[in-house]
Amino acid sequence: GFIDQTPLLMGKSAARAINDLIYTTILGGEAASFFSTANKNFLSAPLDAAGLQAAIAQMRTQRDANNNDLQITPRVLLVPPELEFTARQLVNSSLVGRTDSGPTGNPLIGLLEVVAESRLSNTSKFTTGASTSDWYIFAGPVDGAVVVGFLDGRETPVIETFGFDHEANKLALTFRCYHDFGCALGDPRAAHKNNV
Repeated sequence: GFIDQTPLLMGKSAARAINDLIYTTILGGEAASFFSTANKNFLSAPLDAAGLQAAIAQMRTQRDANNNDLQITPRVLLVPPELEFTARQLVNSSLVGRTDSGPTGNPLIGLLEVVAESRLSNTSKFTTGASTSDWYIFAGPVDGAVVVGFLDGRETPVIETFGFDHEANKLALTFRCYHDFGCALGDPRAAHKNNV
């Protein structure tokens, strides 16, 4: 069944290539100026309730050059696998322990989707920016923090098969896979990084 599985394996490899490029862009050299205090999208806060509150407030209060509120809504809490359980506890717990007489409900329920991504802490492959303790908040796709483009709008790879009749002097079945895409950092106000 290997021949039947080859196109599927090639497609999975192409999907990994897109994700590799996206995280190379997020973690790469240009990210140092993209995530910055000048852009008001960078803090040095651990992943806890206070850190999340500060990051969300910073994103929600982003303004344009004319001091107009941009109304950016946080959507995704992006973490390395090492922080996944902490993130899920913060976002999904129905009650928050309090030592004062304040309310015990969790204001984060339903606000953020937790996404754990192994590339964020893969220091072997991503030598710039990868960390087990850094975490991110991203707004929705419409706000364009990271932009991915596809040639001719084709979001799936092209897989071509050349049969045994392709070359008369060669008894072989050949596959070719290609996928044209690119990635760039977009609006820094729609993303937030916490470097611990």
